[in-house]
Amino acid sequence: MIITNVAAFPNKDAKSNDIAAVKNREKWSGMLYFHKDGLEDNGLIYDGTKNEKEHSSGLSLTDDRYDDDQVMPLNHRCRKRIRTRVSRVLTFNDRTENWTQQKVQKLMEEIESIEDKKLRRQNYQEYTNLGVIDETCRIILEKPGSQDNGLFLFWR
Repeated sequence: MIITNVAAFPNKDAKSNDIAAVKNREKWSGMLYFHKDGLEDNGLIYDGTKNEKEHSSGLSLTDDRYDDDQVMPLNHRCRKRIRTRVSRVLTFNDRTENWTQQKVQKLMEEIESIEDKKLRRQNYQEYTNLGVIDETCRIILEKPGSQDNGLFLFWR
């Protein structure tokens, strides 16, 4: 487990047991949990910003499957401009057995290096069709900023 501020949040060249952290993720404050193999396993992170026009804050609590990412995230976001809007979302995701953090990170770097947008989308779709990049949202329980509540169930 690590407790970190924004400046020390692991990304880019950070490693745990010779396993690289997710390179292009946003930096947050919070706690990250790693299992004994060195892979990130869960997290509790927080963010808040303020400027002349607005302030916002957010919290994310995630549960990961082995070498997977955010199979059960709980997110909270509060934003105030003229009035305060609060949203909360609990999501249950499912992915194929081919999906691993390390493999998908490398594939996404490859895809993002393609300048032609049409070719980039085609490349992404090919990996999706092969089942290498696959994320299926199963359940969403949400209270969006509109104050309505929703329970969404998905199946294939």
